Amino acid sequence: ESDQAIPEPVRLRALELVDSFLIDPRAYANAAWEVVRRPDRPAEQYGAALKQAEEACAVERENAGYLSILGVALYRVGGHEDAVEELTKAVALAREGRHVASDGVNYPATLAFLAMANYRIGRFDEANAVLTQLRDQLRNFDFRAESESHDLLREAEALIESQSSPELQPH
Repeated sequence: ESDQAIPEPVRLRALELVDSFLIDPRAYANAAWEVVRRPDRPAEQYGAALKQAEEACAVERENAGYLSILGVALYRVGGHEDAVEELTKAVALAREGRHVASDGVNYPATLAFLAMANYRIGRFDEANAVLTQLRDQLRNFDFRAESESHDLLREAEALIESQSSPELQPH
């Protein structure tokens, strides 16, 4: 009887909030990042990582780090247009100072995948412009020693500066 006293929308929102306390978005995001940051993982691992990234973003939608991981996961599963959308949101939030990074993902990583996703959907000029931004970022003292960012730069350069068709490149 007490359940009937609570309006249905309020009850549903309360249940959503309880669920959000049970999910550790940082743990989900970190687990997803460990998979998607590498180009050589099996498709099923990328799919599982995408679900983890979606869970993290469901709890903290305005977290640029989590949005970046979601965008990278979308890229790895072939959702390039959606990846551009999420990575663009992550960049915008980062520029507002709202880039709450997870353990590992960083702004250069976001730029690397944004460049590659743009390339995959045929936005070659945008891909090259973002690749230039990435190179500029990596000249910054804070990122010079960070090998993962440089690995992602090499992955982006290999894709974008290749002479072969975008459809033939691995994801």
